[in-house]
Amino acid sequence: MSLDNYDYEDLMAIQEIIRSASASSLAIYYQRSTADYKSDGSIVTEADLAMQQALTTALAERYPGVAMLGEEISEAKQLEVINSNDDYWCLDPVDGTTNFHATVPLFSISLGLINAGEVKLGIVYDPNRDEFFGAIKGQGLWINGARVAAPDQPRELGNCIAFIDFKRLTDAISTSLVLIPRTNRSVISVPVHWSGPGLPPVA
Repeated sequence: MSLDNYDYEDLMAIQEIIRSASASSLAIYYQRSTADYKSDGSIVTEADLAMQQALTTALAERYPGVAMLGEEISEAKQLEVINSNDDYWCLDPVDGTTNFHATVPLFSISLGLINAGEVKLGIVYDPNRDEFFGAIKGQGLWINGARVAAPDQPRELGNCIAFIDFKRLTDAISTSLVLIPRTNRSVISVPVHWSGPGLPPVA
C-alpha cells in the first residue's frame, strides 16, 4: 500500500480504531497495572501489551499489507520489519508508561506510518482528554478531525518547553541539567490520585 492511498478518511478510521482499543484495552488497567522492568530501566505494564495487541489486530484487518513495529516486540522482529522495505506502523502503545503506572494523567498512544524511511502519517491520542492530533505529510494537520493551521514553532531553546526523564541519563548529564541554568524553569502540577471509573478527569 503506497502513500497515495492514505487520506483524511484513513486518518478518521485509524482514530476510531485507537479510541476503541483504548477503551477496551487501556482504561481497565489504569490504577490497576503492575510493572516489569526492561534492560534499559524503563517499565512495561499489562496496558502496553494489551494496547499493542489490540491495535496490531485491528489495523491488520483494515490494512493487511502494513506490518507493525511495536515497542513491545523483540529486537529481531523489529529489525525484520524495518529492513523489509515495506510500509509499516511504528507504535508506542502507552507513550509515558511510567506516568500511566503512577496514575499521572500525562500519557498518550503514538502511532506513525513509515514509508521509505519517512513518517507519512501520524496520530497522537490523549485518552484523558479524548484529544486526537493527526497529520498526513503534504496534506495537513487535524485536531479531533478539524483541520488546523500548523502552529509556529519556537526558534530558540530558551523558548521551548521540555520534559526530562532522568532515568536514562548519566550522572554527569543529570547533574549538569540540574545545576547549570539554561532555561526558565517552571513546575506543572497534575492530579496523581483518582478513584473514579476509567481514566481521570482533567481539572
